[in-house]
Amino acid sequence: AGGTLEQWLAECAGGRVNCDTAAWLVRQMLRAIWCCHLHGSLIHRDLKADNFMFGAAGDLNSLKLIDFGAAMPMATFGQRGGGALASCAPELLRGCSSCGPDADVWSLGVLLFRMLTGQHLLSDISSSTARLRRWLTAESVEEEVVRKVCDGEYISRRLAHVRRDPAISSEACDLLEAMLKQDPAARISAIRALRHPFVLASYSVHPRGDAVFDEQVVEKMRRFA
Repeated sequence: AGGTLEQWLAECAGGRVNCDTAAWLVRQMLRAIWCCHLHGSLIHRDLKADNFMFGAAGDLNSLKLIDFGAAMPMATFGQRGGGALASCAPELLRGCSSCGPDADVWSLGVLLFRMLTGQHLLSDISSSTARLRRWLTAESVEEEVVRKVCDGEYISRRLAHVRRDPAISSEACDLLEAMLKQDPAARISAIRALRHPFVLASYSVHPRGDAVFDEQVVEKMRRFA
C-alpha cells in the first residue's frame, strides 16, 4: 500500500497542496462516500486523513476509503458523534434525530480545508491543546471543540480567512462554504459536489500538470445534473 493521506500530507510543503491536487483528491473522496450513501446506505462518520489510503506509493489516483468501524446505517439516527470530534458535523455533535449522509460531506469539507490551507478548521484549538492539557480536563477540551464546530459565526470567520489566500481559487472557496453549512438541509450533497466546477476541473488537469482532459466524462457528468 502507498500509505495514508495523513502521512502523505505530512510530507507536503506546509502540509498543504495546490487547488488542482486538492480537487483531484477530493473527487475520489466524494465518489467513495457517494457509493456508501447510494449503494450501502451507510454514513461513514469518521472521515479524516488517516482513513484514506493510497493503493500505491506516489499514485494520486488510487485513494481508498478505509476503517468503517464508526459507520452506521442511514436508518439509525440520534447517536452523538462518530470518530474524531473535530471532524464531526454539527448535527452529529448535537445528537440530532435527523442526521444523514450530509454529515459525511461536512467531514470532507474539514479535510478539504486542511488540504488547501495546511491548517485544521479548528486550528486555534488544535495548536493549543497540548499546551492546555496541563490544566484543562479532557472534558473541557471536548466542550470547546463542540462549541466551535456548532458556532456558525466562527466557521464563517475561518472561511473568510481562506478567501483572502491568493493561492486558493474562488471555486475552491465556494465548494468549501457549500460543504461547511451549519444546516445539513442547506449543505451540498456528495453528488452535487461531484458536479461542482472546482471538482469538474480536476478531469482536465492531472495534479502533476499532465493534460488528461476527457470531454466525454465531463459531458456525462453535466448531463447527469
